[in-house]
Amino acid sequence: MRNTVSNNTIWNNGYGLILASPGSTVDNNTIYNNYGTSRDGGIGIVILDSDEGVQITHNTVYGNAGGAIAGVKDATVRDNSFDNDQIVDTE
Repeated sequence: MRNTVSNNTIWNNGYGLILASPGSTVDNNTIYNNYGTSRDGGIGIVILDSDEGVQITHNTVYGNAGGAIAGVKDATVRDNSFDNDQIVDTE
C-alpha cells in the first residue's frame, strides 16, 4: 500500500515516523526532538521492510537522539535539511 505523509510536524516521541510502505512519499514534514527510550532509538525517520520506490523529500529533520534516518537502502532521499551531527543510516 502506498501512502503519502506530508505537511506534518512530528515531535517528542520515541521514534518520529515509522514507515513500512514501499512506494510511499514523505514530503515537507518537520520531524524533531524525538528522544528515544531504552526500547527505541529516537530516530527521525525509520524505514522498515522494503523502501523500494520511497521518496523522502523537502523534510526538516533535527534534534533526534538517534539520528535522522535509518533503514535506507533504495529510497530516494533529496532536498532535505538534517542536523550537521546526525547521520543517514544506510543498510
